Amino acid sequence: MRKRRTYASAPTVCRAAFSMIELLVVIAIIALILAILLPSLGAARGTARAAVCQSNTRQIVNLASAYFADHRGAIMGAPTTSGWDAMAGPNGRLEHDGSGSGRRRVIDRKPTFNGVAVQAYDWMGPLVHASGVAAPGDGVQVVEGETHDELRAERFDWYRSSSGFLQCPENTGLATPFPAATEGEVWKAGTMIPYALSTQFTSTKDADPFGTEQRHNDRRDYAPRIDLVGPGSMKAFLFEGHRYARLLAGPDFHHALDAPFGGAFGDTGPWYNRSKALDRTYAPGEPQRALFGSNSFSARDTRALGFRHNRKPKGELYDDVYGVVTFFDGHSEIMSDLEATNPTYWFPTGSKLGGPSEFWESTRARFPNLLTGEAISP
Repeated sequence: MRKRRTYASAPTVCRAAFSMIELLVVIAIIALILAILLPSLGAARGTARAAVCQSNTRQIVNLASAYFADHRGAIMGAPTTSGWDAMAGPNGRLEHDGSGSGRRRVIDRKPTFNGVAVQAYDWMGPLVHASGVAAPGDGVQVVEGETHDELRAERFDWYRSSSGFLQCPENTGLATPFPAATEGEVWKAGTMIPYALSTQFTSTKDADPFGTEQRHNDRRDYAPRIDLVGPGSMKAFLFEGHRYARLLAGPDFHHALDAPFGGAFGDTGPWYNRSKALDRTYAPGEPQRALFGSNSFSARDTRALGFRHNRKPKGELYDDVYGVVTFFDGHSEIMSDLEATNPTYWFPTGSKLGGPSEFWESTRARFPNLLTGEAISP
């Protein structure tokens, strides 16, 4: 008869659990690693977004170059080119005044939406239309004096949401309509237009009636044509900005068909000391910076709404803000808001700069040779 073999059972091994102190040490190490890595990851994401922004603006310039070629050198986004229908004023047509005397009168134009430009300074619509991309407004029945506000608002919202190359991934500013929306109003708050064309290049030499807001800098019979701009590598076509942001309010956007001063799409450029696309009132080197916070009203440093990359805050203020400036030749730079005030970038070649009164104080200190009152823009 076989004997059963008996086996000794293996001894039970009791493993000690992590102590509370060990767990806290591990958690502290993980938190420290995250604290070290997160700023680097954030900076990397910011760098990637800036690269996307530059790529988008270069694509816009490529489309603009094709537009120039197809429209005999005319620059889009100007009241005397693609914005002609949207701007009120005399159209030069004459007709008999009906009195039988043979006298004739000039017929005034009424602001009209032509399905392409939602405003006189709208440069986005003409580029989208010329590139063949379908958008709200296509095929609208054009009737003189008809503003088609609902359709214009739909097209404007499409610019702000549906067109990837027209956007900056860092643009999170919310713009409200001006005049303020009323009940049933078709113009709604939304992401602001991220880029602006300089009205120095989209307007005639005269400040009126097209509202460039510059008076004393003589652009010598300039008209918005690519052959009159000057060297494309020196002249800024597009820059990051907000329209409008002020010290006490904003950003908002002027939605009238014949909105002046660049409307929602243009601005004189960062050089101008009353710019609403990049207000440098509280920038380093400006006299009011030292007064920030000591006033009874609530003012804001709005520069970072426009120049959105590599921002360096210092308390309530920013030391430097950096933004994308893209030139007529297609190259794009990320520069500080002070560097971007270089007058060479913003005036057609041959312009006589009338002196320092319209420039930021820090700009006068940075570029004194250009602001003597007799300097000619290269």
